[in-house]
Amino acid sequence: MYVTKRILPLLLILFSISDSISAQSIDTLEFYSKAFETNRKIVVHTPEFFKYQTEEVKRPLYLLLDAQHEWLVNPALSTIEYLTFTKEIPPGIIVEIPLEDRIAECAIPDDGEATLALHKFITEEVIEVLEPSYPSNGFNLLVGHSMSASFALYSLAHSPDFYSAVFAHSPMDELETLVTWMSLYSVPTDKIFISVGGAHQSK
Repeated sequence: MYVTKRILPLLLILFSISDSISAQSIDTLEFYSKAFETNRKIVVHTPEFFKYQTEEVKRPLYLLLDAQHEWLVNPALSTIEYLTFTKEIPPGIIVEIPLEDRIAECAIPDDGEATLALHKFITEEVIEVLEPSYPSNGFNLLVGHSMSASFALYSLAHSPDFYSAVFAHSPMDELETLVTWMSLYSVPTDKIFISVGGAHQSK
């Protein structure tokens, strides 16, 4: 009986989360990218009751890189959905961004002034495509892992006013170079969140 009393509230929470997630809408948008010179896709998750909100309501954008791997993007997606459910963050528009060649698309260029196609794609094209149907409030959060984490820091350094925050999980490419750029471009450090390491030590 004691175990049942402890498990029952947990099950109710899990079922509530499931109901909340299932009430969301998921759309796949495909459009021509001038930056990549080919068609690209993004996946857009909208919160519950999104279709009933007025035009005046605008929401934050949560941009998730590496969406070509479900096992990589799903933990971040689930975390955002959970924090939304617990009301620790506001309901937002979640945008999954699949990469076709993550090494080539995310690799930090030797020339600090060079602009990667992925950076233009996110900061210019994705925003333009989203705006008519998925208006944002200007709060843009970018999440990347490993190679795409380094890209996230690169993108922040090149457009510090565009991003409200960047989550970089274990950035592995040109980290020292990126730190130099952050200082050079006077990027606010309160926009940068970095995690390092893995689970291998505890396995």
